[in-house]
Amino acid sequence: MLTSSFYIAFSASFWIIPREGTEALLVIILLCSALKESGRDNAIGVVYKNCILALIAGLFLAVLCVFLANIFTGQLRELSEAFASLIAMALLLYVNFETFNKHSLMLKTGLKVIGFLAFISVFRELAETILFYYALFSGPPQQQLGTFLGLFVGIATFVGILWTYRVSVEKWKMLNRLIFNLTPLFMFLLAVMCVGNAINAFQEAGWLGYTPIKNWSFDSAFLHIQSSKQYVTALSFFLLSTGLLFLKQFYRNAVQLIKLFATK
Repeated sequence: MLTSSFYIAFSASFWIIPREGTEALLVIILLCSALKESGRDNAIGVVYKNCILALIAGLFLAVLCVFLANIFTGQLRELSEAFASLIAMALLLYVNFETFNKHSLMLKTGLKVIGFLAFISVFRELAETILFYYALFSGPPQQQLGTFLGLFVGIATFVGILWTYRVSVEKWKMLNRLIFNLTPLFMFLLAVMCVGNAINAFQEAGWLGYTPIKNWSFDSAFLHIQSSKQYVTALSFFLLSTGLLFLKQFYRNAVQLIKLFATK
């Protein structure tokens, strides 16, 4: 008979793949859309190759998790995730403001920078996924069964998402332009998620404390948002340093979107 641990593990396992996979997929879609808009379709292969390299690196990490389980745990694991999130956020902001912001710069941006952003985006999400599943598969048999079935259903769901995007790109040429003009919003959300993920990881590692904000709860596991003073401080610094730049982009791209739909 299936126990509560099975259903809890199944639910947790199922959401990991679509959630983490979609986060990485957004960055890849944005990079490919930007390359197409700037006439560098031939460079898209670099993005895909680095995605494959990230998958290989993820498999290597999975092997390390098994054979070095007593080392790559606890604080080291959390700190690795925290710094990877900060690196990913820095790259997102660089590409957004220095590349997506001006089509001419996209023509000059080195393929190594674009490739590394694709690599770190996929690897960070894959590393987090592997660590999640490693913990889930370390439980009792019922939990392992729920984890396995959730993993299977999650992969099937994510494959469906990939197929939908692939078909959409082939059928609707306007989709890439639409995605490109929505880039600042996606970049902003992804950067906010990186901030929250880094704060969560630093707290788990013991480098930061957790001071809840009384009478105000806005936690979100998907967006990595938490109602703590530490998170609000970090997010406030992020908004103060980049908020005006993002608002400028939001306005300009909103105007472009209106013109895009007005001509159809």
